[in-house]
Amino acid sequence: MSTHPEEKAVPLPLKTLLESYEISEVLGQGGFGISYLAYDTRLERRVVLKEHYPLGLCYRRPGTATVMAADDALYRHSLNGFLREARILAALRHNGIVGVHDIFPACNTAYIVLEYVEGSNLQQRAAQTPYSTAELRAILTDILHTLSYLHAKGMLHRDIKPSNIMQLAEGKTVLIDFGAALEALPDHTITTMASPLYSPPEQFHDHRKLGPHSDLFALGRTILSLLPEDGEDDLQLLHSLRKAVEYNIDDRFRNAEEWLAALESPPRKQATSRPRNMLPYAAGGLLFVGGVITAYSLYPQAEQLPPPAVTTPAPPTAPKIDPAIQQQRIEAYRHEFATRSKQIYNTYQLSLMSISGKYINQKDAEDKREQEFQQAANAYRTEMVALYTELAQKYGFTLSPPKEADLNASPPFNTYTAPAN
Repeated sequence: MSTHPEEKAVPLPLKTLLESYEISEVLGQGGFGISYLAYDTRLERRVVLKEHYPLGLCYRRPGTATVMAADDALYRHSLNGFLREARILAALRHNGIVGVHDIFPACNTAYIVLEYVEGSNLQQRAAQTPYSTAELRAILTDILHTLSYLHAKGMLHRDIKPSNIMQLAEGKTVLIDFGAALEALPDHTITTMASPLYSPPEQFHDHRKLGPHSDLFALGRTILSLLPEDGEDDLQLLHSLRKAVEYNIDDRFRNAEEWLAALESPPRKQATSRPRNMLPYAAGGLLFVGGVITAYSLYPQAEQLPPPAVTTPAPPTAPKIDPAIQQQRIEAYRHEFATRSKQIYNTYQLSLMSISGKYINQKDAEDKREQEFQQAANAYRTEMVALYTELAQKYGFTLSPPKEADLNASPPFNTYTAPAN
């Protein structure tokens, strides 16, 4: 305990040799460890080396590979969790789960040697080329089979999101990162580990209700986040996604097998609207810090705002425009409004998290918190009105003014719930 932990993890230098593994590349860094691409000089193959390096609890001794604990008790607790992850993975045998080759201690920490799989995670791939609906259906089916196996073993993943699903070159889909996994349903207080955009409400505030339905909720949110804006609708897929991300646990699928069966059942005859904005389906994004819960509600009915109606196609003095060209302009306007209003909506939804987290451990901060919520709400409304004005000028339309009721309800800034004591 001779110094403070680093604000940023310090990876091992390239060419560092640990046991028979030579570091080739840093693959990624998270709150609990660093992943490397390494070469096994003994068996002559590439592997992934995962180093236990909990940010905030340790530091790298300058000029060495040694990891030093900033707090011995907390660091040891974190290390035990890391070793538990290795034990969980080593017990699993499924082609949708990366296998464990080895685990060893070194540099005052520990390393897991994982099977190397070549591909990209869903988040990386979507940033380059959007997925089609058919591709997402195939990925969903693959992961549901993997979760069926995992849940049958009495385990929960607890951190399903686009960056934790790998798609390999041959098309196989693999679930990675079991750092948050549970070997059994908890009957006592556990550390809350969650990704606010994907994890279900019960993972933040009522861990006793965790179950297979919790992983399915996160998987549903993952697929929703990747749906193409203009892709062909798949009624079976869309209806199943809506069911998977229901706020009430009893309204969701109970297990992966039930969801797989729903994907094969005839689609409903009534229209099923595309759930384009995934954030409203959070229906209870929650932050948990130091045993204090802060919640805000994102209601399912708070859908993305519809584009304002075009009441006058063009100014009266403008020359007559071919109807086909005018329709193209209207479609272009609608597309731009949908894209940009969604970005604004998502940005200000996330600002709720930031404000909630800022005051979560401060007593008597209600006035400050509400003041910042109101400032965020005003900024959202201002930005939306500016978007209406800009697009009206850009496309030469007279647009219906934004409805105050819509701006107040989406995003719902006035639904904040004070921290529970």
